[in-house]
Amino acid sequence: MATNLGVVYKLTCTATGMSYIGQAKTHKTKNGKPYNYGSSGRWSDHKSSAKKHSTPLAKAIQQYGSNAFTVTDLETVEEADLDACEAHWIEAENTLQPNGYNVMSHSRNKHNKVSALHNQYVGKVALAEIHTVHNEGKDAFIYLYLIMLDGSSKRFTFGQNKEDTFESAKQQALEFAQQLDCEIKDLTGEAHLQQARTLAGLSGTIKEVTITTASTLIAVYILTGAMKMQKERLRICFGGKTVSKADAYKQAHEYIKKLPLPHDFKLIDKLESLYHNCLQQAAATTS
Repeated sequence: MATNLGVVYKLTCTATGMSYIGQAKTHKTKNGKPYNYGSSGRWSDHKSSAKKHSTPLAKAIQQYGSNAFTVTDLETVEEADLDACEAHWIEAENTLQPNGYNVMSHSRNKHNKVSALHNQYVGKVALAEIHTVHNEGKDAFIYLYLIMLDGSSKRFTFGQNKEDTFESAKQQALEFAQQLDCEIKDLTGEAHLQQARTLAGLSGTIKEVTITTASTLIAVYILTGAMKMQKERLRICFGGKTVSKADAYKQAHEYIKKLPLPHDFKLIDKLESLYHNCLQQAAATTS
């Protein structure tokens, strides 16, 4: 009995036509003995946990019932290839929200000791950025952002296993990035948390960036291709009691430069006539 295999499966809701792509090991072990698991076992887990979660898939199971779903095995592969295979099928079947029930373009399953997920992205990445994520004021784990050649971005998390340290998570992220044949920026020692939070909330390629006022602050609104309405835009604010609006305006522009912007994005600067001189003075100071 081969116990080092896994299956990538598709759950389809017949009421909506929307699908979810997932992965499962073909066998699990209990009391030292292997038993069949696969997509049927994983589907049982999805059904039993649906009431406890609020993911798009769980909500669909709650709304339409488990009988409204079909389960299809797409591919059986070595466990090391599960992450890459799953990422391939999520893209091929277009199951990312809002088109399907997947919320991430990959899982990078932390239970897989060996993963070939990087193979899915070789030749598609322009830049890899390694960021620190803090928890209660301490370095907790690592976000690796891949800025793709098409201008979109993808996020990977390292350091979620109990045995991981911050340094081992950073090393894992670096080794993953080194296999992608792209430029790598280690930003773990810099204050890029605000950018990291923004990237975590982005889905799709950036289409439009707007700079305007928000009460006493300067606001940057980000619109992506995945957003259907202006009210879905992501907002980041700059300024405060000890920061002038002119300085906040400069901070906003510096921040925008760090975003994964495609060449055809649109910048709407509603404050340019007020603060244009600030940027010229800042440029003169650094030149």
